[in-house]
Amino acid sequence: FSVPDLKPIVVISSPPEGAIYKSNEKITLEAIGFDPEDQSVDGASFQWKSDIQGELGSGKKLLVSSLKTGQHIISVRIRDTSGQLAEANVSITVNTAPAHKSQNKPKVTLLCSTMDPTEGKPMKFVATASDQDAQDKLTYLWYLDGQPVDWTGLSPKWRDPKPGAHNVAIMVSHGKEKVKKVVAFTVAASAPLPPPSASSIINQILLSDSIPPSPWNQKNVFAPGDAIYVWVESKSLNSPHTLEIVWSNPSGTELKREQFDLRGWGASEIHWSEFKTSAGTMNGRWRIHLFIDGKVGNSLSFVLQP
Repeated sequence: FSVPDLKPIVVISSPPEGAIYKSNEKITLEAIGFDPEDQSVDGASFQWKSDIQGELGSGKKLLVSSLKTGQHIISVRIRDTSGQLAEANVSITVNTAPAHKSQNKPKVTLLCSTMDPTEGKPMKFVATASDQDAQDKLTYLWYLDGQPVDWTGLSPKWRDPKPGAHNVAIMVSHGKEKVKKVVAFTVAASAPLPPPSASSIINQILLSDSIPPSPWNQKNVFAPGDAIYVWVESKSLNSPHTLEIVWSNPSGTELKREQFDLRGWGASEIHWSEFKTSAGTMNGRWRIHLFIDGKVGNSLSFVLQP
């Protein structure tokens, strides 16, 4: 007598019926097969298929991550050694993954790059902003004393500062997270014009390494080792008068004082004073005061830095 050839049996253990996934999510396809005659079923005979995308691959266990969005019927088919087929299927849904949103806050710095803010003299502010996610687009909003201003970019200017205490803020956003930085400062009132004098300073210029003034040697930032000159032009309406040039370091200590007699009799006069710096000279903002007859006629400053 003959024993009838029985069909194999296949059962899908993963994914479960009705499972929901996001696009690009990894999905494990796994099945168990049994054949009454052969007992086990070779793994290569497991063939996986989607009714949307077609053939997916073979094996008892298969990992896929590129299923299109929509409702899929996932089926697996096995064949025994006598050619008998068995098939099982499940229905799953693949949804569109939500758009990526960065959870990192932008990194922001802000400073006022203008030293000694003074009424009417433009002030500059410098900000930096970065984000770990290159896909994020950063936006900037500027505020002056809490009120929005139409400044743009990362290095705006306040062109006509008013005297008093103020603050400037920048708000940086990448669409979800916002970061605000604030810098506070005080703008000094501009000095009133001096009253008419019998002798006055017409002009004063800081020079580097040589005199007289030229387009190449005028500056206000110097390095240790530079020879610094202050070039003073004055005018005396009557004589005699005295001019004193006083150099003070950043700590306020007077390091040099020179005195000159003014005898121009209505004509302008030129005087100059030299200060030779070295590697040991104190860095920072130096000040030079110009006195006429013991009273401050004018002052200027420069920065010494490496």
